[in-house]
Amino acid sequence: MIIPYSNENILYSGRFLTPIIGMQSAWQGNLVRFRVIGTSTITLTCDIKTVADGAPCAIASNIDNDIVTTSNNLANIGEVVTGERSVVINLPDSNVHDVIFKLSANQPFNQIDGVPYIKLKSITINDGGQILPYPVGSTKVMCLGDSWMSAWNDWIRLMDTTKYNVYPIAYGGAKASDINSYYPYQAGGINKYGDGVFNDVVICLGVNDYAGGISIASYKTSISSLIDKIRADQPQAIIYLLQAPRNVVNSKNFDQYGTALQELSVSKINTKYITTSSIWDSLTWQTDTYHLGSVGKQIFADFVASQIEISLPVLTTEGYIKLQLTNETLNIPYYNIESIDKNSLRIQAYDGIKCFRFVDITDSSASPLRVQTLDGIKAIAI
Repeated sequence: MIIPYSNENILYSGRFLTPIIGMQSAWQGNLVRFRVIGTSTITLTCDIKTVADGAPCAIASNIDNDIVTTSNNLANIGEVVTGERSVVINLPDSNVHDVIFKLSANQPFNQIDGVPYIKLKSITINDGGQILPYPVGSTKVMCLGDSWMSAWNDWIRLMDTTKYNVYPIAYGGAKASDINSYYPYQAGGINKYGDGVFNDVVICLGVNDYAGGISIASYKTSISSLIDKIRADQPQAIIYLLQAPRNVVNSKNFDQYGTALQELSVSKINTKYITTSSIWDSLTWQTDTYHLGSVGKQIFADFVASQIEISLPVLTTEGYIKLQLTNETLNIPYYNIESIDKNSLRIQAYDGIKCFRFVDITDSSASPLRVQTLDGIKAIAI
């Protein structure tokens, strides 16, 4: 049975979410997921275009979300191909199995419009099997980062898919300044990163900044700008600033940007900091010392999921107070006290006690109104 790429039971998520023309990947970081029964082999057929100086054109696949990824080349290094190529993926048996794969196109990663590219064309289910709906959680999570969230070094696919629908938006070698420069578009400013409205946004950057000697101040500036762009694009989302973990075994302090992230979580609205120090000693690493090992990825995924689950709910604006200043009128939002953290100022509204949120005086949402707090002078957010 040949299943076209547009079948409703095939779940797409990631940067190039264009089901009408197929999933294409000029960058890393796309997931294609489906469930099958009654077959021990499937065939993935893609239209590809490669270049002579590119890396292998490959499909990285996982069966039943196993922590080990298998790479199947559609084109080898230096092979120039324009047209159709297929690979066969073997399943353990003909029982129900979940298949997850990524379309990994040639480098360089900054090509646009799918050149070079891979486009999924069809999935052939052999032996009389059939494709089933893939279970997916209601919490839609955009994940911004580097190779830790893309290619076969990813950990986010190991999060519980019955709870989370993850959209990896990442590529190998990315620094904070790179993602900030592009967001919310891919290089070239044509296609948007994600699709629709997200409940959560997880930012995990710092490994390549560390390797490149980027200062903490420069890193903080890039992340601060990125948060502002995300907030404008996804005003309802909780933004999680995830500290890259230290490689204790190899003495690589990827975590050094944690303080900057923590400071930003205080100054930015509805933004949370996740420190990873509690799991450093339990993580495993690949031999390159920059990427998590298979067990380490699962530990990391479980940890991040646990932190998302215990976070506060999304802020809901309850109303506004209009304040007339000498040369302007401010509309200051107030919130339910249950939906905001300690960085707030309580007020008595007509419908109960509400609160203003205060932020750092340099924050983009800061109004001219100042409040003296135990942490210094803050501004009321608008």
